[in-house]
Amino acid sequence: VSGQEKYKVVEIDSTKNYYFICVENNFNEAIIVSKKVESSKGIKVKIRNEYSFNLKRYDTLVNLFAPGSCFVDFSYIVIENKKIQNYLLHTSESLEGLHFKATN
Repeated sequence: VSGQEKYKVVEIDSTKNYYFICVENNFNEAIIVSKKVESSKGIKVKIRNEYSFNLKRYDTLVNLFAPGSCFVDFSYIVIENKKIQNYLLHTSESLEGLHFKATN
């Protein structure tokens, strides 16, 4: 899963500093990580709605999270005490916090 396509939001979860937006497209699932920020720009993302996210997969977690807040195992990752199974973590320039903004 990557590139700009329409994705349906199926779940939204969070920790102290991050949102985890679970999306699917043609039976492919991904988790978009978005840093919590105060924003009123764009449209607030809602479950069951579709958005054209431009996804970029995280190949490394080194620069994504604060030191000591992330633990990686073979089948899961723990971020700020939240355990995520079978992770495929992505980011999107289309998101600012929980707000969708159109990108070119």
